[in-house]
Amino acid sequence: MKVTHYILILISGLVVLNCTKTIEDNRENPFVNGGTTTSADSIDPTTIKGLHRNIFAGRCANPNCHDGTFEPDFRTIESTYQTLVYQEVIKNDTAGSFTFRVHPGNADESWLVERLITDDDILGRMPLYAVPLSYQEVENVKAWINNGARDADGNTAYYPNLQPDVRYFVAYNTAGVRIDTARTSGWASAFKAPDDEDFNLLVSIKDDSTAIPQLQVNKFHLSLDKDDFSNAVTVNAIYYTSSLWSASIPKTLFSSGQEVFFRYEVKDPDHQSTIFYPNENSPSYIVRNASFIIQ
Repeated sequence: MKVTHYILILISGLVVLNCTKTIEDNRENPFVNGGTTTSADSIDPTTIKGLHRNIFAGRCANPNCHDGTFEPDFRTIESTYQTLVYQEVIKNDTAGSFTFRVHPGNADESWLVERLITDDDILGRMPLYAVPLSYQEVENVKAWINNGARDADGNTAYYPNLQPDVRYFVAYNTAGVRIDTARTSGWASAFKAPDDEDFNLLVSIKDDSTAIPQLQVNKFHLSLDKDDFSNAVTVNAIYYTSSLWSASIPKTLFSSGQEVFFRYEVKDPDHQSTIFYPNENSPSYIVRNASFIIQ
């Protein structure tokens, strides 16, 4: 009996010691709880980290929605931040009242807040088909924005002011009929331009800091060699409407059967250098798309 009693005591001590050791190991193990003993509840709910955990990832990153299918992308803290702050509003209200999804320092001018609090038949309140955010959750979003929409490291957002972004080209004949859809062999090939009349070549441009009519340089460079624009013919473009600038390409510039490649040059007032699109670093299919053949 004494031996049995001793063994039981020994086993009990080992169990206690093992449990204690497991707890201590978990505290020290960097792969348990992310290597920290900080509780998730200690994350400030008015920071991008807290908002991502509590709202964007948990409530909004639904399948086929903000899971990378389209923007904003709420899969990670970084993707959430990058697709919200100073990002252009695509689906605006009828008055076009909002410029940015998140306007740092101004929750009232942030489209994100509008989508969270406005429920109508056209837009619908976010998250769609789910329980609306509580008053406090919306206030947490507003607090983050009004405090500068700081990133995960606590840095205040800054206005990016990038170079203009050339988005696409279209072409019309003098009758107003679009002609760039008729191409020789698919999208990545030259479109067919008339040999008996001028035609209009238009470019759509986006800029994050400058109104489209205030962009500078704005000219097409036209070359018979897709890799060499040193002797290119230039044609100035004029502002047309919305995001578009337009240039009239004279029929006398080229002869029937010639394939012509074009690049667009533009800059905004905040940059000294211009940008070209396409350029020498553009993929071949983009270069081929930006061309026409006289027929």
